[in-house]
Amino acid sequence: MEVTIAMTTVVPPASVSEALEMLTSAMSYLNTFDATQMTTELQAECLQTFERLDAAEIVARSRVLGAFTAAKGYCEDGDYSPTSWLIHKTWVTKAVAVRHIGWTRRLAAHPVVEAAMAADEDFTGSFARVICGWTDKMPGDCRDAADEILTAAARAGLLPVQRCPSMRKCSSEGWKRSPSWATRRSPCGSSPSA
Repeated sequence: MEVTIAMTTVVPPASVSEALEMLTSAMSYLNTFDATQMTTELQAECLQTFERLDAAEIVARSRVLGAFTAAKGYCEDGDYSPTSWLIHKTWVTKAVAVRHIGWTRRLAAHPVVEAAMAADEDFTGSFARVICGWTDKMPGDCRDAADEILTAAARAGLLPVQRCPSMRKCSSEGWKRSPSWATRRSPCGSSPSA
C-alpha cells in the first residue's frame, strides 16, 4: 500500500491578522488574474475551491460575529445591535447583515453542521442550510441526532440535498399525513406529538 502525504509550500499564518492578510492577498491575486487565460480544468478547480471557502468563511464569520455579539462589541462604536454595526462598519446592506446574523444563530443551534462545514472541504453552505432547515422542524431533543445522520449522509454523498423535496415533507407535515404517524418513532426514539 502506497501512502501519499499532502505537501504544501504555503506557510500557515502565525496570527489572525496574518491570516487575514493572506486571505486579502490571495483574493487580490485572483481578482487580477485573467480568468479567460485559465484552462477549463483550472476554472473548475477555482469554482470548486470558492464553494469550499464560502463554507469556511461562513463558519469563521459566524464564530467571530457570535463572540463579537456576546461581548457587545457593537456598543463600543455607538451601534445598538450587531446588525446596525454590520451595516455601518462593514458597508453591507441590511439584507446581508441579517443573513450574517442568521448564519451565526443557525450554526450556534447546529454545532454538528458547523463542525462539518469547518472540517469537510466538500460540505458546502448550501448543504448546511438545507439540513438545518429540515432539522429545525424537529423537536429540540432530536435535532442533534438528526443533524448527525443527515450530515453523515451528505458527507458520504448519499444525500443529494438539492433533489430531496420529500425530505422537507418528512421533517414536518408529511410525518403527520401518514395513517400510522402516531405510532412512528422519531430519530431520538420518542413518538411525535399531535
